[in-house]
Amino acid sequence: MLVWLPSAPREAGARTALAAAHHTLPDLDLVPVATTNTPATPATPHDPAAARWLPLDNSPRGRLPLAALTHTWPHLPAVSAPDPTDTTSLDGDLYPPPPMPPN
Repeated sequence: MLVWLPSAPREAGARTALAAAHHTLPDLDLVPVATTNTPATPATPHDPAAARWLPLDNSPRGRLPLAALTHTWPHLPAVSAPDPTDTTSLDGDLYPPPPMPPN
């Protein structure tokens, strides 16, 4: 889970809350978490690929680029391209649910 916050103080507060919630999970590896804040990378304040992501485990490596998070969480399965011969997967078209009247 990646969480982007508007400021460093908000990120610090969110990290405290996320760490408390994260440690209640039965398997911490199921939900990897990293946070960032907009001023974390002044040269590229809106670039999600920049070295701005701080894993929740307080890694000594500091802030990492988005692509490096896969090395931080090696237990996650690799992302692969969809198989064009797989006819059982969704066609990619998602539709909203039918409207429902208020209760």
